[in-house]
Amino acid sequence: MKKKSLIALSSALFIIAGLSGCNGGSDSVVTNMLSGLRNGFKLDSNVNLIGTPHDEIYEPITQVYHANYIFQNLDMVATQTTIVVEEEDGSSYVAMNDLIKEGEDGSGFFMELTYENEVIEIQAVDDTGAVANFGLYYGNPFAYITENDFSKVDDNTYSLNKEKSSFLASRLFGILDDVFYALIEKTTFHFENGTLKTIDLEPIDIDTKIQIGYEIIDLIIDSSVEMTISDIGTAKVNAPVKKERKAEHTALENALKAVGNNYTLIVKEEIHETNLLSYAESDNYSESHFYFADEHLFWRPGYLEEYPEYDPACDVVVKFNENGSVTGYGLDSATNTWTTGALFANGLSKVNGNTVGSFRPVISGVAPEVFEYNAEEDAYHICKEIAPYIGYDCFVPAIAAPQELGGYGTDCTIKLANGMIDEIVVEFYYNNSFIEKIGTITLDFSNIGTTSLPSDIVIA
Repeated sequence: MKKKSLIALSSALFIIAGLSGCNGGSDSVVTNMLSGLRNGFKLDSNVNLIGTPHDEIYEPITQVYHANYIFQNLDMVATQTTIVVEEEDGSSYVAMNDLIKEGEDGSGFFMELTYENEVIEIQAVDDTGAVANFGLYYGNPFAYITENDFSKVDDNTYSLNKEKSSFLASRLFGILDDVFYALIEKTTFHFENGTLKTIDLEPIDIDTKIQIGYEIIDLIIDSSVEMTISDIGTAKVNAPVKKERKAEHTALENALKAVGNNYTLIVKEEIHETNLLSYAESDNYSESHFYFADEHLFWRPGYLEEYPEYDPACDVVVKFNENGSVTGYGLDSATNTWTTGALFANGLSKVNGNTVGSFRPVISGVAPEVFEYNAEEDAYHICKEIAPYIGYDCFVPAIAAPQELGGYGTDCTIKLANGMIDEIVVEFYYNNSFIEKIGTITLDFSNIGTTSLPSDIVIA
């Protein structure tokens, strides 16, 4: 499981000097609202972002986020953050689903379900590696907003001053793309019969620059945010729980354990990439072969489809050492033996500095309960809680995994044949508002328990 860290906030954009509080301090509507919100609430928001490049040769960017929060302040103090990204075709995917609780010392802890079907707590840290304070980074924002920060517009409408508007935007939406960071023009609270219903937040348009590949592009970012409030004073987070064991998990458990450290694995990687400004598209395919023969691995790295020529200098034999380190061997063409100092063995550079974990996936250590069986497909699908990480953490050899796979997985499917793992398909979706990558990684298994190094490999 990847170490958790805070996503940095561009706090400088939220600094507003010389702003004073407003005059809503004596209004019972605001007082009652704050009292309820501080005990917890559920917030569902739509964040609409439009980026218009100065140069008309580029198409405008439209991005819609659904940033949903649950702030719990009863029984357990915790915050649940779910970010859903909506696509132009109407589809959507979950980009984040984090649950953070307050520890006894006031620091934050991520609560997670692991691939071993255990619920664990991970210390939250900031960008410097220091322990992150729960209230400062994750806590209920209305603990820091008072009656004096509001002014009355009419009986059903109140406005929040700019200073606290920027604070609220930073706390709720700072985890989104950098282009969202902006000064806030105004924030309006709407009531019905004295009960808060919606909040409208209007950021100021910003003129900024972004880099796409080697290009620097100027564009104007126009954003709007609509928030709906519910469960005031009663909201509770959805804490992770261990998955239930079912009869159909036995077959998967046996198949996972049977893999062990001896099997042949072919990794097929297909990635469709789109530049969301120019709409230029590309498709990339590569294929890597792994022959796991207990303490040794013969690895043939992948090649792009447009460069299919085979180069034996890229082949590597990896020895797994008992201390967790690895030793790489390349083919010495002069002696036709595999040595650690083989000249012109380009693949050796991929081994240096890595460990056993860089090459050998977990697989057998995965709990079957974190998968759900689909009888119609005769396949097992990963539960949504750990879908973002399972492919990178457990199945795709890290040395061959695309960077975007870690944290952006959308599904993982296992199919069995004759009681053994036949195929694992990992899907991921990556989108930073400017580059979109849709990827499928197919893992084909064979010769489980009977794999050996090619007969012509002689290690000196």
